[in-house]
Amino acid sequence: SIVAFRAGGIPEVLGDTGLLCGFGDLAQAAAAVDQLIESPDTARDLGERARMRASSNFTSEKIVPQYESIYRRVLP
Repeated sequence: SIVAFRAGGIPEVLGDTGLLCGFGDLAQAAAAVDQLIESPDTARDLGERARMRASSNFTSEKIVPQYESIYRRVLP
């Protein structure tokens, strides 16, 4: 399971597979970790969803062509 700060592209990458906290809010992050410790079923569910999200959206087969497309557009 993931606990992360709501900053940059993290919310987009994480989606609904983890718990987001306000940027730099350590108390909120600690509370989120406590929540996962107290609810192993939730932690397991988030972890399984994160694995499925990563394996379907962030494989090299999907990401590399996107980078190549960008390079082709910006390079002469």
